[in-house]
Amino acid sequence: MINCANSEETIRQVRNKTDTVILSFSRGRDSIASYLTIKDKFPNLLLVHFYYVPHLKFMDDSIRYYEQAFGQRIIQLPHPFFFKWWTTMTFQAPENSPIVVHTLGDFMQTTFDRTLSNLCDHMGVDYKAVYQAIGLKKADSLFRRQHIGRVGSICKNRHFYPVWDWSHKDCYAAISKAGLHLPVDYAIFGRTFDGLDAKFTLPLKRYFPEDYRRLLLWFPMVEAETKRYEIWQKRTLN
Repeated sequence: MINCANSEETIRQVRNKTDTVILSFSRGRDSIASYLTIKDKFPNLLLVHFYYVPHLKFMDDSIRYYEQAFGQRIIQLPHPFFFKWWTTMTFQAPENSPIVVHTLGDFMQTTFDRTLSNLCDHMGVDYKAVYQAIGLKKADSLFRRQHIGRVGSICKNRHFYPVWDWSHKDCYAAISKAGLHLPVDYAIFGRTFDGLDAKFTLPLKRYFPEDYRRLLLWFPMVEAETKRYEIWQKRTLN
């Protein structure tokens, strides 16, 4: 745990320890701002996007946009929640249970650390020498302010927060100055897509029906959750 005076010192101290960083790139405001503030500081910067559902078109489109804007590849990997939802039969059809039990048991213990370690092994990178950048700010919530105060802006597990002392306004200003725009998620969800609850599935069904159908291929019973809220909305409006 290292408490730094500001984000610039945080980045400087991490750079003194390593030249290789993995940025967890959610496509969200804070991860974009994190990229912009560290892109010229680390010779080896890997961008990794953890998807919740494979190849939703609106997400793939934004990944391609940022790859072109940044001039580098964004590696896409399954979020641990994807396997957790499957192995716990979340919104899963009963007839799919044999498939889950017999084919996904080994993924029960999938974690970010395990996934990134495997990635580094594949790329010939020493994972123990890599630091992971995460776009987390103390201004986000009381919980995050307490978290950063407790673990520091550079954690003992080699995580660090390059924009931890930034405000929302600072992030928007950096993104605007770079000539970038936020993903479409913000227009329809108010944030980046990261769940299976109705606040995501209802807008997805309305604005991206093809992606919604793809979501149902993986989690078919999501339709019951979506339909329940559609009925509730109609009753409320009437």
